[in-house]
Amino acid sequence: RGAAAQHQREIRELRRFVDSAPEVEQEYARLNRDYGVTKAQYEQLVARLEQAKVTDDAAKNGIVRFEVIEPPRADLAPVWPRRALLMLFGLVVGVGAGVGLAILPSLFRPTFNNPDALAKATQLPVLGSVSALRRPQEVAALPVEIRKMVVVAGALLGAAVVLVLFGSSISRAFRSLIT
Repeated sequence: RGAAAQHQREIRELRRFVDSAPEVEQEYARLNRDYGVTKAQYEQLVARLEQAKVTDDAAKNGIVRFEVIEPPRADLAPVWPRRALLMLFGLVVGVGAGVGLAILPSLFRPTFNNPDALAKATQLPVLGSVSALRRPQEVAALPVEIRKMVVVAGALLGAAVVLVLFGSSISRAFRSLIT
């Protein structure tokens, strides 16, 4: 009995060792990974140290000399496109697009101002027409609306002229305010 009990204890101990083997293997793999990362960092630091020593030795011995032959320079004005021409081009294209979009609907669905034009376009007789009746308020408001349109167009043109003439100085002042 004593020998059997002894063997049973040894079997239990050996099973504990067998059960703990995967944990030991995992710990071993983790340690190897950590060692690899640490070794790579160490080798990188050694290489940087060697490079710093070589650079320091070269600077002390005067082997390497740096001279600025011509200082770098850059013009502050853009090379292309010229800002004034670009703004004028944008103004012309914008106004042209606005006029084109205003005229476009009348090209697809034309209107006729008198019965003769309608008869000529359709080649059918016109039996009657309805004239446009405007209320007195609408008739009185028309010159005011025209003046508003002229003022807005003048303001747009004035802003374009100011930007063309003083655009670069305004942008520099704006840039200095931002920074």
